[in-house]
Amino acid sequence: MQALSMRNMFLTAALALATPAILSAPAKAETPRATPTAKPAAKALAKPVPTVFTCSNPSSDLIESVNSQNIENLQTCLTQGADANAQQGEGFVSAALRGEIDMVKAMLPYMNDVAALERSLAMAALRGHEEIVDLILTNPKVTLDLNKPGTRYLAYAARSGHVNILRKLVAAGARDDEGFAMASAIDGGQRSSFDYLLQDAKISPDAGNGMVLSMAIMSGNKHYVTALLDRGAEARFFPIVAESLADIRKHREGSGPEAAEYKKPVYDEIIALVEAAISKAEIKIASPITAKPVAPVPL
Repeated sequence: MQALSMRNMFLTAALALATPAILSAPAKAETPRATPTAKPAAKALAKPVPTVFTCSNPSSDLIESVNSQNIENLQTCLTQGADANAQQGEGFVSAALRGEIDMVKAMLPYMNDVAALERSLAMAALRGHEEIVDLILTNPKVTLDLNKPGTRYLAYAARSGHVNILRKLVAAGARDDEGFAMASAIDGGQRSSFDYLLQDAKISPDAGNGMVLSMAIMSGNKHYVTALLDRGAEARFFPIVAESLADIRKHREGSGPEAAEYKKPVYDEIIALVEAAISKAEIKIASPITAKPVAPVPL
């Protein structure tokens, strides 16, 4: 079961960038209803005095404007000098998370908090907010390191199946050297993301030192296994691959729902594919290489 634990750790690392909680406008408190009393004598009703929003508490009012989707109040706060980076850029992250494009456009020129921009890009990639991804990637004020340790932009987009965003991230220089994005695509059942990363982005089939192939084996989806092997995945090199086959056989010894899952015919086909690839590689290495005779150089 060590292999299974390693796979879980690998997938956890694939989405290691902390996901902020979904920020939403706080629920408005209901005004308590007055107890019915005798109606007073009719009086002339006074006209309500219109309230002018002044953004008197800049940080909290800015965030409240975002949460209540009030672009006019947000612009008032920005005009009066409210800092869009306050409270770790919560307002901007919330707008990016929910796809509030007008609010993102209004705040982006004021944003210089790199961590907030990183979280916003990750959340926009996860939710498929393509225009917001474009704005952050092309922001002339702050350029993000798309391969900074701990950031998994490709993994977020791959897991949710947003191939257009994957293309834009790759074009901007994002890589998947460790296979986290392909692993996330497999775990999320996103075949289109997986195919793009393997075929078009040309991510190595051995990414993750066999961990991606291991996850493909355990997924029970023959397409992932076949695609990796066809691209030259070295099944015999990585112990985690052999451990995955052993895990399947171990699971089959039980009698519960999990055992029934691993007894499906597709796992027989996957085992046969992987073992054939391992045997083929071993035979190729064992075959002696016959050196061609070299004619003597005439004196």
